[in-house]
Amino acid sequence: MKTASLPAIAFLSLCATAFGQTPPSPPKAQVTSFKHQILGESINDFMRISGTTMCASHNSRAPQWCDTLKKVEGGEDGVVTDENSAISVSLFFSDRKLMRVLVQGKADWLKSVAEFSQTYGAPDAQATDSATWSFSDGGGIIVKRQPDDLFTATFYSKDSRPQAKEQSQAASETKAAPVATPTASFGAKAPNQQTVGVEETARPTLADASPYVTKMNGGRPVDCTATKVKVHFGSGRGEGYCQAVLTDLLKAWEPLQIAKQNLAKLIPAEKMPDVPLTAYELKGDKLGMSMAEYLKHHPDDCVLGNREHTGLWVEDPNSFHFSCTTHRSAVGPDALTLAGENVGWKTIDFSQQRLYRIAYFFGQSQFEMILAALEQKFGKPSSSRQNMVQNKFGAQFTRVTVIWTNGVSTITLSEMPGDDLTLSGVELTLNDIYSAVLQREGGKAIHAALNDM
Repeated sequence: MKTASLPAIAFLSLCATAFGQTPPSPPKAQVTSFKHQILGESINDFMRISGTTMCASHNSRAPQWCDTLKKVEGGEDGVVTDENSAISVSLFFSDRKLMRVLVQGKADWLKSVAEFSQTYGAPDAQATDSATWSFSDGGGIIVKRQPDDLFTATFYSKDSRPQAKEQSQAASETKAAPVATPTASFGAKAPNQQTVGVEETARPTLADASPYVTKMNGGRPVDCTATKVKVHFGSGRGEGYCQAVLTDLLKAWEPLQIAKQNLAKLIPAEKMPDVPLTAYELKGDKLGMSMAEYLKHHPDDCVLGNREHTGLWVEDPNSFHFSCTTHRSAVGPDALTLAGENVGWKTIDFSQQRLYRIAYFFGQSQFEMILAALEQKFGKPSSSRQNMVQNKFGAQFTRVTVIWTNGVSTITLSEMPGDDLTLSGVELTLNDIYSAVLQREGGKAIHAALNDM
């Protein structure tokens, strides 16, 4: 069979043979799949279905595949590639999941699209040199005809779904570069990435992509600014990889510009309304304080750079309801504590840059210790109540709720407030702002964390 006329299904079948798999039956239209693998599946599922066989195969690349897959199991990002004279296939892993598959080879375009359509159904969008399929699980496939009869197919999961602009290009451009991995797979961050106090950085260019493609190229230098870029993996043509890395660098750079714009909106504490003198304070955080003042004390909260944080880089600090959650390690100097006890997480809420809610969540076994510490700090509670709760095995427990209030602010210590009877929480609120947010949002957003426990 001549390489130049290789149709898509034979194209994919060769790939399967290379990885020690057999061609599958047509996949379900609701699920994005490549051979036996479902895009977005865990590394554990991948190893069970294909990975173990790949590691045990006689392919000369098997030791390298196995080493990469072990690193992926350990939480690292990785790329597994196989190729022969007709085809190259790269599997991209991130967050211990199979995120994307990039297939490249030479094939007859019309036959390839026809056979893809036979397997996956009619395309959702089709142009002269491209076609796309979208599935209900959020993933999809993009196929393109490149110069010199090069055929590329990208299978992506919902977590690595191309942006709207990228999808539009896939459906309309005739000479687009192959779609590559998401940012996490390249490990690419925008130059001089900052957290608090984001500095102005230059817009990334192809020159900034060169070090990352060099790394993908096994350390062999790659100049992405060259007219023709030669690499020793995939199809051997590096222009598409360079462009894909640049796209990812821009995706990482743009949120930093949003962060910079939002940080510039912070109002100095002295220009904010006065903090109520009698408002409750816990661990130096006083209800009513400004967001700018809070971030001086907690520079790692609510900022870009931690997946567990949401904040200034995605939300306008002037929002009527701005919320972020902080998770810390259980031990060490960065551990999140309250009354000497390690706690699970902390949520803070602002309204138009004023702190109006602080909440800590911790194990139910720590309830008595934290109750005693609160009584020592704030005195006798204003009220308390008890009610019975029952777990799924029928055992009954006494649930205690203790409240302190001074007319301006309120502290509510709740034992086992939700369905998870192993957790408890304490919440400090500034009464007037808290009531206003509750009224606007119907109370749903504020109590979401407690109700989900």
